[in-house]
Amino acid sequence: MSEALTYNSEHIYYQLRFSLQTSMLIGNGLSSHTDNDVLRNAFGMPFIPGTTIAGMLREMAGNDADQLFGKALKEDQGNISSLYVYDAETTLKKVEDVRWSKRDNVALDQYKTALDQKKFDYEVIEPDIDFIGLIEINKNVPVETKNKADALLRRLAARGCSFGAKKSRGMGRMNVTLKQILFDLSKEDENKRWLDFDPFDKEGWKEIKLLEGVAPTDCDVMTLKIGLRLKGGISIRVYTTDLEDMDYRTIRYQKDENAEEKAVLVPGTTWAGAFRARVREFIPEKELTALFGTVIEKTKDQKQPDENAANANGEKAKKEPTAWRSQISFSETRIERGSFKKITRNAIDRFSGKTKDTALYGEETYYGGEGTLTITLPRGEEYSLARQAVGAAIADLHHGFLSVGGLTSVGRGLFEIREGELKLNEEPIDISQKDWENMLIQKLGSSSEVKNDDEKT
Repeated sequence: MSEALTYNSEHIYYQLRFSLQTSMLIGNGLSSHTDNDVLRNAFGMPFIPGTTIAGMLREMAGNDADQLFGKALKEDQGNISSLYVYDAETTLKKVEDVRWSKRDNVALDQYKTALDQKKFDYEVIEPDIDFIGLIEINKNVPVETKNKADALLRRLAARGCSFGAKKSRGMGRMNVTLKQILFDLSKEDENKRWLDFDPFDKEGWKEIKLLEGVAPTDCDVMTLKIGLRLKGGISIRVYTTDLEDMDYRTIRYQKDENAEEKAVLVPGTTWAGAFRARVREFIPEKELTALFGTVIEKTKDQKQPDENAANANGEKAKKEPTAWRSQISFSETRIERGSFKKITRNAIDRFSGKTKDTALYGEETYYGGEGTLTITLPRGEEYSLARQAVGAAIADLHHGFLSVGGLTSVGRGLFEIREGELKLNEEPIDISQKDWENMLIQKLGSSSEVKNDDEKT
């Protein structure tokens, strides 16, 4: 006979503050400004939908997902969510205070030539903006469920999260802080305090202390942190149409529009494209696809089978997958402490050596500076070969055989690893040692040799 459940007598509120660390796109499905616009509320302000937050938490919850967030079964059976998740609204007051940007993307082949009909752009909001969300747990849920929800949210506060598109390419990265207010409704005086409390009034939360985050004790990924130094210039272009401006500018990261010192940004998509092209030279396409993911575009003539239709043997046909999710993630990299330089160029006719008519253009390039790249890789023997290939690509990056951005054929986009700044799960790898490249590749090839601090405890 199963034990009787103990039910919670407390009504609990959690306030979550999401602090955006990188650019973010939560799309609205419209194309008023770009091919993919940021989701806005009725006042034109960006926000994070409660469904997006709940989906992220449900994925984090793993085997506890159905218990915490409910599950729909057949014939009106199932259980409802024990957590009520609300939209997270920005702390900014005016649309003018939000920093909007547009990213241009184009798919390239192995020779860095643009593929036909693969040009698109999308809108993002820039970092250093906060969102406030709310999660509510009613009384009369099982105590076990309440405790699991609390543990999940503390884990979120410890590790942060990502929202929106291109999460595995460094976008939508959030730091999270957590506050909690609870009301024990088994006590008569608590009922009035609860009725007087407005969870949406930010003033009521000011005196509440932050809850400590609790990091997970297991980890199914390997993390590489790479401190980089730009050896020359870098050109990751943003195209402009302003006649007073340069024709091409390097994509910038700027915390304050009025700040004198400005940095440039290497998007995670740029890193992923460069590494994917290099890793492709080392491993079969099957292993490459398993690590980096892919999308198979189907034409109208390539219809998928109907899952409910049966073949001649009475067996139901199964749809083939059209996409594989990327298992490797790249952070964005802010290159700082460098300098901008404006260059005016003429295109030269290769046969006559003369300048071409109407071929004068200006470009802004960034020289020097330092930044950090973080790469997250999956554990597991099935990814061993792919991880080793990534290690070889990192060695190539340091030695100048792997470059990123545009104009790489004339020496742009070359990096080197700063001494003491290569770490695998926080364990330093000394690049001054002979044969450090093989050491890195061997460590990445083993899914159990290197453990992070959480696993050691």
